[in-house]
Amino acid sequence: MPQTSDNTLVQKLKQPYVFDSSPAKRLTLSFSVGVFVFLFLYVFKPFGLNLVAGHIGWITAGYGLITFLVMALVNVGLLLVVPSYYNETNWTVSREILLNLLNVSLIGLANALYSAALGFIELTLPNILLFELFTFTIGFFPVSILVMMREARLKKEFESGSALLTGQIEQHREHMVDHPTANIVISSENGREQLLLDEEQLLFIRAAENYVEVHYLLKQQLQRKLIRTTMKSVCDTVAHLPGLFRCHKSYLVNLSKVKRVSGNAQGFKLHLVQSEEPVPVSRNLNQEIKKRFPV
Repeated sequence: MPQTSDNTLVQKLKQPYVFDSSPAKRLTLSFSVGVFVFLFLYVFKPFGLNLVAGHIGWITAGYGLITFLVMALVNVGLLLVVPSYYNETNWTVSREILLNLLNVSLIGLANALYSAALGFIELTLPNILLFELFTFTIGFFPVSILVMMREARLKKEFESGSALLTGQIEQHREHMVDHPTANIVISSENGREQLLLDEEQLLFIRAAENYVEVHYLLKQQLQRKLIRTTMKSVCDTVAHLPGLFRCHKSYLVNLSKVKRVSGNAQGFKLHLVQSEEPVPVSRNLNQEIKKRFPV
């Protein structure tokens, strides 16, 4: 039985988890946590702060400011330096918890240095470890539990929604009326390279830095082609085709090729005919994707 529990925990840690890569939102989160730390320490005055005479407001504001600066460094600074690591495609519950661990460890260390500078403690290893313990008690364990609870809630929500959306797609396909397809021309920035496709051939297009990767069918065989251009340029080219939908900042999908939808904590994934790569749907487009398959 313990082995089963261990396996369950390991599987839980491997589950996909939502990651918001917006620096502005992550900076706002860092600021909010900093304000919370300030208010918590100022109101409750734990860890002997009630014995401190003088400017308790400024002192507790200092702890809040340190928390904000450390979180901004970890959650925004590292995101800008190593964006590939923070790719949501590979983000899991364990990575989210490890990120929290890094935040908490650095906040504990920074607060210990701040307390030593104020003369509250001597800068010794036991005192640093004590601050780490305080920070873990307040932050790490509760946040880790909330992460796992949020993953379970989002997974249930999107799995249920994906089943309904798959049924909606099947009904939509039954009532579809054949319509003439259009030609699509995807050109490189310098105009020296072009890919001419029938709309029915296209599966999806994925942004790949300064290129787009076109996934399409040729004689019923899956093909991929890199073209040096931007996703915006491609979207402008095909804007007149209602069957093509930019479902994610990095993906343009041919909705007629969607066979089913799956879901996890990161959101909906579109599964296309003759393709093994699922196409993600941005969470802010969850309602829009449902409107694209009227029944």
